[in-house]
Amino acid sequence: MFNKLRAKLKVKAEQKAVAIIVKHVQKQLDMKTTNNSWKSTLTGAIGAVFVACLPLIQTGTFDIKKDWPYLVGAAGTAFFGYITKDADKTGLPKE
Repeated sequence: MFNKLRAKLKVKAEQKAVAIIVKHVQKQLDMKTTNNSWKSTLTGAIGAVFVACLPLIQTGTFDIKKDWPYLVGAAGTAFFGYITKDADKTGLPKE
């Protein structure tokens, strides 16, 4: 019984954490900060290319069946670079 309760609480905490992350991403996209954040977007794109090429750099080959996690990581890197605000930007964008 105690283990079931612990498992339920853990799931609820994970769901709450995911909800907070989703809310933050939606807020960033709604604020349209991505239009003014070309530096972080470019950094994310360069990082994504590097992450996607890691297996090729390490082994000299790329096998999609084995190296698909690198592509997922590259997509995540590009996405977070796209939604992140540049360091020199503060507050809401001017309309």
